[in-house]
Amino acid sequence: MNIVQKAEQHVFEIFKNRVSDAHIYHNFLHTSRVFLASKLLADNLAIPSSDKEVLQLAAWFHDTGFSICDEQNESKGAAIARDFLSKENYPEDKITKVERLIMATCMTHLPTDLLEEIIKDADTSHFADDNYSGLSELLRDEWEKTQNQTMSDLDWHLGNRDLLLNKHRFYTDYAKENWQKNKEENIIGIQKKIKKLSL
Repeated sequence: MNIVQKAEQHVFEIFKNRVSDAHIYHNFLHTSRVFLASKLLADNLAIPSSDKEVLQLAAWFHDTGFSICDEQNESKGAAIARDFLSKENYPEDKITKVERLIMATCMTHLPTDLLEEIIKDADTSHFADDNYSGLSELLRDEWEKTQNQTMSDLDWHLGNRDLLLNKHRFYTDYAKENWQKNKEENIIGIQKKIKKLSL
């Protein structure tokens, strides 16, 4: 079993045993989607195999911080990754890189290199998903359960439109070419819901 497979198994156990069932969005399924998206991007952007491994490890660990707390979960996830990788005698320079990539998934972080761009795009690839609306509702339900945050349908859709229009962009050429169109269609779908609710 290689280090990425060991990480997957370890992360599965974390989500199974240490992350609240209330996290119906930030769970192992979302983490798997981000892992697969990062793999797809790396394969299509000619990333060296050593960097692919670091990227895949960061993808597996990027949301494990939810096992500790919701706020600043990225730094907690980076610490969990460091603890695991250190015990596996993973090279220190690569551990530091994994930590940096996990921290890059913070929503407000601006990527500084291609690997950070890839993990940012992978983490938000669902913005271009055909089932974006359903995935979005999972996050809404999670926030209600974990943060006691209740929003009206109109406010939720307005917030989503603002996020996709003004606070997010895809960075890699692959995501721009293959995901941007679907994201724009999802924005149109949100706009239709807003118009209907505003009548």
